[in-house]
Amino acid sequence: MSDYELRINRHREFILSPEQDFLLGVRVNDRSPNRYPYEECFESPSKALELALEFLEPSLDLDTDFVPSLYPIQFRMVHPIPALFGCPMTLVADDARVLPIIKNIEQVWDMDVPSLDNKVLHKVFEHLEYYKKNAPPGLPIAPPSEQSPFIIAYQLRGDDIFLDLYDHPAEVKRLLELITDTFVHVEREYKLILNERNEYRASFQYMFVPGLRIAADSNVMLAPGFIEEFEMPCLERIAREFGSLAVHYCGSNSTPGHQFADILSRHSFVKIVQTQLEPYLDDRNIHRRDHSFKLSSIWEIPDLPGFLEKFGASIRETKGVLFLVQVGTREEAEALVRQWPRLRDRLIDPAK
Repeated sequence: MSDYELRINRHREFILSPEQDFLLGVRVNDRSPNRYPYEECFESPSKALELALEFLEPSLDLDTDFVPSLYPIQFRMVHPIPALFGCPMTLVADDARVLPIIKNIEQVWDMDVPSLDNKVLHKVFEHLEYYKKNAPPGLPIAPPSEQSPFIIAYQLRGDDIFLDLYDHPAEVKRLLELITDTFVHVEREYKLILNERNEYRASFQYMFVPGLRIAADSNVMLAPGFIEEFEMPCLERIAREFGSLAVHYCGSNSTPGHQFADILSRHSFVKIVQTQLEPYLDDRNIHRRDHSFKLSSIWEIPDLPGFLEKFGASIRETKGVLFLVQVGTREEAEALVRQWPRLRDRLIDPAK
């Protein structure tokens, strides 16, 4: 069994076990600028793979719970599902953007599940096929970050989608149904290309998921009733098809997303939630002790020992955390790896 599979097994046990535990994944990122522009990586799988391997290499042999993965295109997100519906995708600096196309929400009644014959999606397929043939043996490969159905609806419709929830709920549900159907078709194609079984994904953001990892940032702007009525049925259908979900959302002091976390905890198919931990652990999140999922951090923790000292009591109230930490040098990474057994022991038993 490869070292990557051992790490994946640790993630699986952590996520699916009812026991509290704490894992650490460390990534080295010296923040050097990429040698190739984003557009070149989009057009050239070989350049994208070269940069991805260059980025991963310093972290691969660290003795941590970092699960590496290669995903198109380069290190950022592309938007194949909005592109399937006709949204133009533009490359801006080192990111990809889409422009809304639904000017009138009643258009959804004339829409159907789109064909998968699309340049952007075919480019993703091309990258995945190239990585399969040319990546180092055993190194996990994943599609780009999956966006939730409501995020995709927002990309297709723009800001008006928030008013549509009040004024045109039937049309929003029709749009979400079309998006979820398309999402399922695209994911089935990804799994065929990768020869990937269900309930298995070494995902974007370098963690194993017993299903899919789905970004659902827009839900932090919704009232709980809207999340439950419009988004959760879509996520439940995706989970029935592909396995339990890891759900990502970005939390901040102004939009911490506590109401979204509360909803997620009521659904057993949500096994892990990835977010900024400091807003999540804030005392205003009064229900966090009842949240049934495990947690994963984003790369926002600059000083893990100091963070654990500050939030240790709140962290121990959770079901467990996968800490993903980014450092600038190999030396910093190795020092943190040496500290981790003691830090983990103190989380489990603060008397130590």
